[in-house]
Amino acid sequence: MVMRGYTTHEPMHSLLGRIKRGETPSGVSNLLWKTPSGDVVDNGFDHRPQNYGCGIDWATIPSPSETESLPILEILSTQTAGCAFQCGWCGGSRAAFKRVFGGDGSLVCKSEDELSFEFASMRRIPNRGRFHFYSIGSYNENPQRMDFFLDQVASAGLKSVSYEQYHLPPDAVLKRMVAANPRTSITLSPDSSNLRIGRLAGRGAYTMAEMEAWIERALSIGIHQIDVWFFIGMPEQDEDAVKADVDYCAHLLEKFAGRRVTPLLCPMIPFLDPASTFFEEPDQHGYRVFYRTVEEHRRAMLRASIINRINYETRWLKRADLVRVGYRAVGELMRLRAENRQMPMSLAASVGRSIQDALDFIDVVHRADCLADARDRARALDELGDAIERRNQAILFSGVANQAMPVNRQIGGRWFDEMGWTAEQLHRE
Repeated sequence: MVMRGYTTHEPMHSLLGRIKRGETPSGVSNLLWKTPSGDVVDNGFDHRPQNYGCGIDWATIPSPSETESLPILEILSTQTAGCAFQCGWCGGSRAAFKRVFGGDGSLVCKSEDELSFEFASMRRIPNRGRFHFYSIGSYNENPQRMDFFLDQVASAGLKSVSYEQYHLPPDAVLKRMVAANPRTSITLSPDSSNLRIGRLAGRGAYTMAEMEAWIERALSIGIHQIDVWFFIGMPEQDEDAVKADVDYCAHLLEKFAGRRVTPLLCPMIPFLDPASTFFEEPDQHGYRVFYRTVEEHRRAMLRASIINRINYETRWLKRADLVRVGYRAVGELMRLRAENRQMPMSLAASVGRSIQDALDFIDVVHRADCLADARDRARALDELGDAIERRNQAILFSGVANQAMPVNRQIGGRWFDEMGWTAEQLHRE
């Protein structure tokens, strides 16, 4: 079965009721399903409410014990489905939303009543002053709804809050954000320091000079932290363009040294988003897509080599280049951040060693994974099995380590990750 839609609570309620009563799922809106004989039945796609989702009750979110080391205590709330903007690489963009769901609209918002319910439940969280609030979709809000939303944030009394923003928020909005929570972080994603590449990617809403002047104002107003993301895998972005982004990150680190401005690099692997414009129209934008169907992606994920798992390449960076150039760029940025005292040099050195080991080992695995004869390939990969498992165990654990903070941290009760819930709590729910 596949349930379509940007909000599916009511169709799922109907489906579960029919299953409990032993009935067939015929008549359940938005459902695609197979009969016992294998025939595909399309029930139609007519459940398209004007509001997105419902408010989440956060009051019962589990809180880890005081003894857990570096727990991640985060509330991740989505205010909208779809997007007002058109980034070609994004499967949730304006064009992608219309492509998947049809119709003229590209944005559906959670109602103010549901948002009020959600924030009221946050105020009942025990020790809520330990929790961070991560707002998803606030870049889509119009000024009136943003005012309402910031009023709700102010009432929540949470430890900190972060917003992603497409445009550079004006000073009046920055002041309201700081008034709502003094530990406010803003994430910008220009995608590239090259304005042309940024525009081809769907960004390019401001120059780097404009961004730097804005950062100065935002910090002076009281914004606690600013993260700036650059992507790898954009149109017309070759290895030299990636190196230019790394150099620009070095400039930002030097200019804003000690002022909580963090540049970050994101190699866009292993997947280019299905439904994105670049995925659906690859030739027009300089992309080549290797896997299109769910089955092709499933088979790709069984490949041992990360290069063979990547579902696209560009005219300017082949699949192996996306890995090689991307890993090296991230390693170089880690070193630069350590030099600017954003992290201990020993930690950056450890990350650098891991990256170099990965690059060396990827070549070995890729050669084995590309052997034409299936028996030779299986034999070669089996010989590498212990080395693969050892590296997997170093990075796959019941916690999180990411580029922004590359240390092992405990998952602490996030609604989107069941690792924060005990077996008893899951059974009760």
